[in-house]
Amino acid sequence: MASVTRRFEEFFGLAAMVLLEGRPLEVNQASGILSVPAERQARRLDLGILIPQDARIFGVVKDVGNERGDYASLKSTGSFGSYRGFSLPGGIEVIVRGNRIWTSWHQQNPNRADCWYLGQDGTLKLFQVGVITPDNGETFRLIGDFRWEGSLFRTEDGVVAYQDPGYQGFETWEMIMRHPGFSGLVGRTRLTPWSASCAPAAPELDEIPEGNFARLDWWSPFAGQNGQGIARLTDRSSAWVHGENIAVVPGPDGVKRIPRNSLLSFSESRKNWGTKSGPPMLLGLRVVE
Repeated sequence: MASVTRRFEEFFGLAAMVLLEGRPLEVNQASGILSVPAERQARRLDLGILIPQDARIFGVVKDVGNERGDYASLKSTGSFGSYRGFSLPGGIEVIVRGNRIWTSWHQQNPNRADCWYLGQDGTLKLFQVGVITPDNGETFRLIGDFRWEGSLFRTEDGVVAYQDPGYQGFETWEMIMRHPGFSGLVGRTRLTPWSASCAPAAPELDEIPEGNFARLDWWSPFAGQNGQGIARLTDRSSAWVHGENIAVVPGPDGVKRIPRNSLLSFSESRKNWGTKSGPPMLLGLRVVE
């Protein structure tokens, strides 16, 4: 079934839409596939976010181009019945390099919005909504993905966050606490006082066997062309995992999702594979457990 909005029931009924040249595109509710007219070449897409009026959801965009990039507010577009409307500043750039096509993900204007939910009890969830093209521009897909879940606690010095099992520590996301709008929402929330029994220490990855094995540290379906993340090798050094190099069956929305701490096997570790030095890239990947 197609409409111009896709509703994410798993995240409190938040909805989203995509526009091309100012016109909303139809989107399939199950797959997220957008109906881009064949005669048009998508080089920029605009993302609209619809947040339920009574939901404790705060929409922002992160400067992913900087390692410690700050958050900026989404642009308000007014009220639409039971929703508050927002748009992603700058839009989403479609990048074409030879025969490869993807949506810009590691820049100041990334291919997604960060939508934070903060419950009255301190429950904290990050749900990202954006556009990817996992098949070189054959289809563009409006998708959503949980990137972090945990809780906030009150301390004598301020606020501390602890992640639920299966997620990294909060360090990657802690810049959201500096955003005045979000910090105001935190100030209006009655957080549980922290104690040593509230939450465990940040979970380490499980043991990594010797040989061609690695454990996934993080994964994002918005990164790279078909998802991308970092794995840890036996010596705990980092290596890149690219979606096109791993045998994983995509979900109904065409997205490869791999849980943190998954044990991976690989056939080759390739160094100096990109335009700049960095961790090696793993090839011939399979999920062992």
